[in-house]
Amino acid sequence: MIDFEFLKVEYLWLIVPVLVLYALYLLLRGNEKIEMTVFSVIAVLIIFTLAHPVIKKGYRTIYKKDTEIMIMLDHSLSMAVDDLKPYRFEVARKKIIKLIKELEDEKVGLLLFSDKSQIVFMPFEKKEKILKYLESMRIPLKGSTNLLDAFSSANSALTGKKRIVILVSDGGDDDISKVVQLVKDAKLTVIYYGIGTVKGGNVPGFNAVSKLNLSLEKITEVSNGLMVKVSTDDRDIREISEFVKKISDRTKTELLKIPDYAELTPYIAFLILGLIMLNSALKRFLAGFIILILYSTPSFSGDISGVFNYVLGNYEKAAVEFLKDKDPVSQFNGAVSYMKAGMCDKALPVLKNIKTEDLELVKKIEYNIAYCYVLKGKYKKGKDILEKLVQIYPDDEKINKLYLFSNMVVNLNKKPEKRRTIVEIKEDKPKRHEKSQMEVGDRNPW
Repeated sequence: MIDFEFLKVEYLWLIVPVLVLYALYLLLRGNEKIEMTVFSVIAVLIIFTLAHPVIKKGYRTIYKKDTEIMIMLDHSLSMAVDDLKPYRFEVARKKIIKLIKELEDEKVGLLLFSDKSQIVFMPFEKKEKILKYLESMRIPLKGSTNLLDAFSSANSALTGKKRIVILVSDGGDDDISKVVQLVKDAKLTVIYYGIGTVKGGNVPGFNAVSKLNLSLEKITEVSNGLMVKVSTDDRDIREISEFVKKISDRTKTELLKIPDYAELTPYIAFLILGLIMLNSALKRFLAGFIILILYSTPSFSGDISGVFNYVLGNYEKAAVEFLKDKDPVSQFNGAVSYMKAGMCDKALPVLKNIKTEDLELVKKIEYNIAYCYVLKGKYKKGKDILEKLVQIYPDDEKINKLYLFSNMVVNLNKKPEKRRTIVEIKEDKPKRHEKSQMEVGDRNPW
C-alpha cells in the first residue's frame, strides 16, 4: 500500500472557499461552466502543491564516523627521483587525488613535510578544497625527511576516536626508533604508502642513490597498520581504501533518522501547466500569476505590519508583530527580527520553543540558535549544535563556515594542558657546524 501524505495539511482548508465560490458561480451565473471548472481545478491543484504532497519511502539513517585520517605527503629532495615516471612526487600527488576520491565518506586532512611539517588541511574541511589544492599544487622538492616532526604534528592535529596516518613517502634514512615509540604511545594506526622502488634511482644534483626504505614497515607493525607499495594500476588505492573503511566502520554510530520522501509537487505542477495551456489566454495569465505569487513571496505568515517594519529596518517592532501569530514560520521570523536588532537574549527562547516537523525550518532554527550562542560568546554551545548540523548537511557552506569558526575559537581558548597531545618526545638537537660545500661532499640529501 502506498504511504501517501501531505506534509503541510493545513493548506488543504483553502479548498473550501474555492469550492464555495465555484458552487455560487454555477448557481448565480451558470454560463462558461467549462472555463470556471478548469480555473477551479487549477486553484485546487495549486493548493495541493502548497500542502506539499509526498509518498513516504521509509527513513534515511544518517551516521557519524568518529575516525580521522591525516595524509602525510613527503616533498623532500629524494621525491624528485625518477625511478617512477615521471618522478616520485608527481606519482604520489596523482595517487593521493584518487585515494581522497575513494575515501568519500571519511574525514581526511593533508600534511606536507620535508625538514619541517605543515598542516595544510584539517580532517573536518571539505574534500573539494583539498582536491583543488592538490590538482594545482606546485611545491619545491628540497630538504630531508623529518619523520618525527611530521608524526608529532599529525598526532596533535587528530582528535577522533580512531586516528589513522597515511605516510606517503620513500621513507628516508633517519633513525626511526623515536618515531616507532611515538606511534606506539599515541596509539596511531599507520599506513605506509611506499613511493619508490627497491632498486632506487639517482638523486638529482647529487652522486647518491635513493631506494624505498622498507624498514619503515616496523612503524606499521607496532600500530596494527599496513604497508602498501605503489603500483602502476589502482590496486594500491583499493587496498588502502578497504583497510581504512574496515577500521572506520567500527566507529560508526547512528546520528538520527529522517523521513525519506518521493516528491509529487513536480508532477502536479506539470498538470497545472497543461491545464493552463488548455484554458483561455486570460485564465492562463491569471493562473501563472497566482503560481508566481505563491512561490516567490517570502515565507512571512505573520502580520503584514511585521513585514512592513522588517523591510524598513524596524526589527524590534517587526519581531513584536510577527510573534502575535503562533505559526512556526511567523515565530521564526520574529526571532530573526530580534537577532537583526541585536537582541539574541530575546531571540533564543523564541527559537527554542518553536515546534515544527518541517525539516528545512528545523535546520534554520538550529543554525540560528547556534549563531546566537556564537554572538553571545558561548562558542562551545554553538559548536556542539553546528557539529550535528555539519553531519546532516555537509554541503551547506553557511553551516560549514560557522562551524569552522566556532571550532577554531573553542580550540584556541583551551588551556595548553587540555589540548590533544598524547605524547611528546624531546629530541636532543645536534650542534650545528658551519661547513663549506666542499666539506659536505656527497652526503645523502635526505
